[in-house]
This record gives sequence, C-alpha cells and structure tokens, in this order.
Amino acid sequence: MTSDQPTAHTGWRLVDQTQPRSLAGANGLRFGPDGALYCASAFGSEVARIDIDTGELMVVSPRGSAIVSPDDLDFDSEGRLYVAECMNARVTELADGAYRVIEDGVEGANGITVFEDRIFVTEFLPSGSIYEVFRDDRPRVLLADGIAGPNGMCVGPDRHLYSALPFAGQVVRVSIDGGPVEVVVDGLAAPCSCRTGPDGLVHVGLGGSGDVVAIDTATRDVVTVHRTGRPGMDNLDLLPDGRTFVSYYIDGSVHEVDGTGLRQLLAPGLMAPYGLAATDVGVCIADGLGAALLSYDGTLARTDKITDPGFPGYARAVASADGGAAMLVTNNLGTVTKHPAGAWTQAEVWAEGLGDTVLDVASTSDGRVLVTDGGGGRVLCLTAPGAVEVLAAGLQRPAGVAVGPDDAVVVTDEVAGTLERIGADGTRAVLASGLRSPQGVTVVDELVLVCEVGSARVIAVPLDGGDLVPVATDLPFGTAEGGTREVLNGLPQMIPGPIPPFAGIDAGPDGRVYVAGDRTGTVVVLTRAE
Repeated sequence: MTSDQPTAHTGWRLVDQTQPRSLAGANGLRFGPDGALYCASAFGSEVARIDIDTGELMVVSPRGSAIVSPDDLDFDSEGRLYVAECMNARVTELADGAYRVIEDGVEGANGITVFEDRIFVTEFLPSGSIYEVFRDDRPRVLLADGIAGPNGMCVGPDRHLYSALPFAGQVVRVSIDGGPVEVVVDGLAAPCSCRTGPDGLVHVGLGGSGDVVAIDTATRDVVTVHRTGRPGMDNLDLLPDGRTFVSYYIDGSVHEVDGTGLRQLLAPGLMAPYGLAATDVGVCIADGLGAALLSYDGTLARTDKITDPGFPGYARAVASADGGAAMLVTNNLGTVTKHPAGAWTQAEVWAEGLGDTVLDVASTSDGRVLVTDGGGGRVLCLTAPGAVEVLAAGLQRPAGVAVGPDDAVVVTDEVAGTLERIGADGTRAVLASGLRSPQGVTVVDELVLVCEVGSARVIAVPLDGGDLVPVATDLPFGTAEGGTREVLNGLPQMIPGPIPPFAGIDAGPDGRVYVAGDRTGTVVVLTRAE
C-alpha cells in the first residue's frame, strides 16, 4: 500500500511537488435530485458529487467500479443516474448502489440527456448518431445519423434535441421522435454542450473560447451571457435561478461563472501526466488531451489542448532535443514530431504510423531520435524525418528510453521487468532485472533512474552496472495498491486506443529530477542531497 506522500531516500531529497488534481478531467455536469452537482471524469473513470457551496467532492462511482470512462450523465424522475461510457460503448444505470448496463454497442457514447424519462444518447464519431435507448429490452431507436461529432445535448422548448458539434463549430437539432438534422447556429468556437436554461434559451458552452452563449430557438439569435477567459470547457448546467456551472476537460476544474468572473469549486490540475521534458523554456508535460509547462520557479500553467490547430493528437511522451531548444513528441497513433521547445502546434513530422504501442522518445547528441515500440518489442532509430531503422529487437515490451553520456542508450522493458543498455550495434546488456513494471527512465551523470511503477518508486542503477538503490518511494504513479492504472479503450475514429498509462521522468539542466505522477496528477521534483 502506498501513500500520497513521497519519501526521498539517503542521498536524495524531495524539493517540490505540484498540487494534486481534483479530477482527471471534468466532463459531463448535471444537478442531481439532491441539489448537488454531479460530474463525470472520462479519463479518470470516476463520477463525483460536488457541494456547490463548499466545493466538497465525494466520489460516488470510483475508478475500478463497473463504470469506466463516464463522459456525460443525467437523472430520471426516480433519481436513477444514467452514464454514457464513451470508451466502453455503453450506457449504464446507477441506482441505490447497483450498476446495470441498459445499452451497449454505442460506439463513442458521449452526450446523454433524459427528458420525460426518455433517454437519449449521442455517438461522438466523425459521422455520429443520436439514439433513444430504453431501460427495458427494447432495441435502441435511431433518431438521426451522419452528424459530425455530436457531443453534449439537451431538449429545447420546442421538443427538439439540441447537440453541440465541437469540430464543426455548430449546434444542430432534431425532433425527439427523429427526423432531419437542422443546423441552428454555425461558426461557434468548439461548442461542447447544450443546456436549456430557466429563461427558455439553449445555453451552449464554447470549449474553444471559454464563453457561454445562449440561443433563442425561435429566432436563432445568439447572445454571449458569460465570458470565462478559460478555453477547454467541456460541459455546463444551470440552476432554476440561472446560476451557471462549467467543467473543463483540459484540467479537471469546475467553476461557477457569472458576470463578475469565476468561482472555483474544483481546482485545476494535470489530467494524467505521461512524459515530461526539461527544456530551455521549462518542463514541458505531455498530458493526453493537452500540454502544460512547469516553469523552473515551480509555476504550473496549462499551455495547449487537443482542439488547437496543429496540436499533435493525444500526447504521450515528450523529450528534450537540440540541447533543450527543441522537443520531441509521440502520440497514440505512433506519430513522432519535433517542435521548438514549448511550441506544441509548430511541428516537423519525423515519423507516422508507427503504431499505437509507441510509448517513449529520446534524442542523441547528434540529432538521432530513439523510440520504443512496445507492441513490436523494438527500439527504433530515426536518423532523419521519414528514415526509420531498427536499433534493437526481441524485447518483450520496451517502455522508456533515455540517452546518457557518450550517447549510451538505456531502455526499460515493463513486461520482462528489466533495465537494459543498448549498444550502437543493437547488442543488449541487462543492468537490472526483477523490476515491477519499469517505465520512464533518465540518466543523471553516470546514474540511471527508473520509474518502477509496480512498486511506486524511483530506483537508481549505475550506467555501467551495479547494485540497485532506492531514490524515492510512495510516488504517485500506478494505483494505491501498487499496480498500474487501467488501460482505456480510446474513442473510435477520434482518439483510437488502447491508451495505456506511462510514468515519465527527466533530469533538468541543474540536476533536478522531475517525475510524472499520473495517479494524482502531480509532478514530483527530486534532487541529490548536498
């Protein structure tokens, strides 16, 4: 059993740790029959209850329960909770502590709304659909299809379903009994969800700008009712008195918004930090649906998100290159890109289509790029954009890769439980064995540091071989039981899976070591004791 309090061992000290997140991304948002605000966390696989007066959070469906990847939620007149599981392709009911799948096979199940106890759900796909689903054994009914990514929705005063289309920048509607799809408003900044307010208008959150607008369904007039100044919004809901609350997929925060600004209920944080890289501009963090920057003064700021033009998809790993002036990034599609440090939307593509099991990336002093291909059991070397060679093969599941002095290459194998040194000719030498799910790796002088996820610790091994020593324990990656967190299925045609966890680590120019804690959404900073 681990705690959330890392402990540094002899020769090392803990110098900093960023604040833990509240939720691993905040998605669907609904007021429940008890007056509390309920929030779904798709990438955290949690449903939480939030007291809107105190901000107190209580998890009602925890990670590891029957609900996986909940994206949106709503209640019926009996207080039963319905959840759209976006990466599990199903709709699940939660009532009196009991879970029951009422519909499965709904690919990309995303927006959900209950109206007069009728249950409607969207498929968030490039050519998506809207269905009515049922609590009994009746087959679902297709109401509309061919819609470009229908997301959060509601029923308007005209008894039509209104759905936000973030990639098309539209709000569309269709009768609750089915029929043609009509574009109501166009040209919006990544609209994310629709809710009918007490004023009879359809309120729409704009993920691209952070604004909330309201649509008069009769005239189609659009007015801006709130300006939050915080892009990355996912969902919203309103009380009968018009008080408006918004959630953010990008950082897990939840706020009340009004004319004076934002009142924070849940604090922002990292969604699930994967790789991180110490560069000239600070520590660049690959955070799945977005990116963040940890400045060397300890300030953590969100910088980019997946809907920004040019952002490299679902970001997994990041590594420093060109002496810190550049960074290398991998995503869940097996794409490798090179960017100026911190410039996530300015990319030079080095490789594409390497597969969804590409995990980590590193750079040599002469500019070659090294990539681990976990599914293929290989370490790949990119000598130039598009030029892919195999450096080593025959590993079980290579995970982390790093380059040390004299371009010494080290690789972790999370299935074999080994740390290996790879020669220029592809020969392999085992530096450590018997490790529990080793992932991220970095080199500090002549010492190799490894994130041993299965033991929630960082260990050190001499680059030339020798005894293993602990650096820090009780680190916030994996789960509290010492294993790794679940692999998510991904969103079909949007963010293809599987999406495995990864604990990254990197050493900064001053010798500080930065460790990504995906369990709590933190970055732990270690340094050698003086």
